Amino acid sequence: MKKLYLFLICSFIIILNSFSQATHLKTISTSNETNQTIRPGLTFNGNHYFSASKSNFLTFSTMWKTDGTESGTIDFIDSDDVFDASPIFVFNNDLYYLANELNVRTIYKTDGINSIPVITPTATSLQIGFDHRTVATLNSNFIFFYGDTTTGFELYSSDGTPGNITLVKDIRPGTASSFPNYFTKIAGNKIVFTANDGTNGTELWVTDGTSAGTQLVKDIDTSGSSGITKLTSFNGKAYFAQGNEIWESDGTEAGTQIFLNLRSDDTSDQPFYEYNNELYFTAYDTTFNFVDLWKTNGTITGSSILASGLEYADVFQKTNTLLFFAAYTNANGYELWRTDGTPQGTYLTRDINPGPEDSLVTDPSLGNGGDKLFFESVFITSNSVLEDEQDGELWSSDGTEVGTLLNTTIDSGSGEGNPDDFFNINDKLIFKADADVNGNGTNAGINLWIADANLLSNTIYTTKENNIILYPNPAKDYLIIKTNNVLNIEEISLYCLDGREIAKYYKYNSKICIENIESGTYILNIKTLDGTKKSVKFIKS
Repeated sequence: MKKLYLFLICSFIIILNSFSQATHLKTISTSNETNQTIRPGLTFNGNHYFSASKSNFLTFSTMWKTDGTESGTIDFIDSDDVFDASPIFVFNNDLYYLANELNVRTIYKTDGINSIPVITPTATSLQIGFDHRTVATLNSNFIFFYGDTTTGFELYSSDGTPGNITLVKDIRPGTASSFPNYFTKIAGNKIVFTANDGTNGTELWVTDGTSAGTQLVKDIDTSGSSGITKLTSFNGKAYFAQGNEIWESDGTEAGTQIFLNLRSDDTSDQPFYEYNNELYFTAYDTTFNFVDLWKTNGTITGSSILASGLEYADVFQKTNTLLFFAAYTNANGYELWRTDGTPQGTYLTRDINPGPEDSLVTDPSLGNGGDKLFFESVFITSNSVLEDEQDGELWSSDGTEVGTLLNTTIDSGSGEGNPDDFFNINDKLIFKADADVNGNGTNAGINLWIADANLLSNTIYTTKENNIILYPNPAKDYLIIKTNNVLNIEEISLYCLDGREIAKYYKYNSKICIENIESGTYILNIKTLDGTKKSVKFIKS
């Protein structure tokens, strides 16, 4: 009976938690213009740096940083002279970002406090344009795409010293450009990328950061450009789609070959997504006009189809236990799917809008909430008493039909919350949403919110004063807790994932019985005599 009682408590709590509220973090733009955006960026030294539309300019942005707290969410640049700024990469303990200052595009680096210019345009510079596809770190330098009137857009390198940039190789000699792109790190301290030398078309190249070590890997399509659009690093090699095949490359001509020859009527497609040491991708069947979801561990025998009959599948996001993705079928529309890496574990989570109506927005943002996935859903079922509140609001899913539910109504009025642009920082899930936070019936610009997510890791918390060890994890019947001083423990509390306490232990001993609780994930809070609290997530098997 005790086991059943605890199960009912936790089950009831989980249902209530599906309708618990996300919390407002900060308003970062007060403009009432529509279509204002943020661009999730990079995490650096405990802060997440991202671009956000300026209050008075719809098309321009500045760079913010947040540690997940209201006071720690600030405009990092805070200058009216900067019309566009975005973080790019981290190198040698500095964050590099691009800023358009008075129409001059400059690359800066910062340690989180002070910023200095690294690459500033000169009289012969072409427009500087960096993104994650055209820059990569290599040994003590970073390799990047840069333009000069004497060389065109070619491959350059820098050690981060202001003004120190070096042409690695003029792949397409003269003022014409080779347009290097899709920089991808592989084993052996090398980068593969695409470039056009003017003779072979756009093909696969490799560099070790030197002119001599920068060369064509293979002319895959001898009749013209190969058409490579994306490269993905996996197990030290680069994988990419070409025609009806999946290719792999180790940066050598002999090691660049067809890895997986799909059925003759299939054409390979993107995206590639790595999950649990396997690579996921889609392939289009031109005979039956549907898409298959594949996975591979890098071997032919380890490659298989997980799902068929999709119109398309895209936007992948992993959580602690599952890989979620957006997929469209004629029967169900554009909905949220999940996979655990097996065919039987790959399926639609819930047909939120029954029938062919879509519930996901175009190009949806999916947020990793630890044990749940967060996303925006448009719930238009006509018989729903909550129809108005559920248009474009925050939903969450644990991968089951019953666990895929409305999580938070961001805009309680007649508008839509439009949760989007999820990112994680310091065990929190943060996102952008539209809402009438001022209560005056108008959109208050760009607002950051914190989802009610569980992102606690399985870390054993350790301090100099109290070394606390919890094992085994997962556990079946007992949890063993060890500390350097047993008398330091005041109480231990057991919680369901939503934070509801289901047990408390005042008389501490080294073994806690958990055999009477249902299987699942729980949180153990340990309070010491000095008031310090340690939280450890564990799995009851």
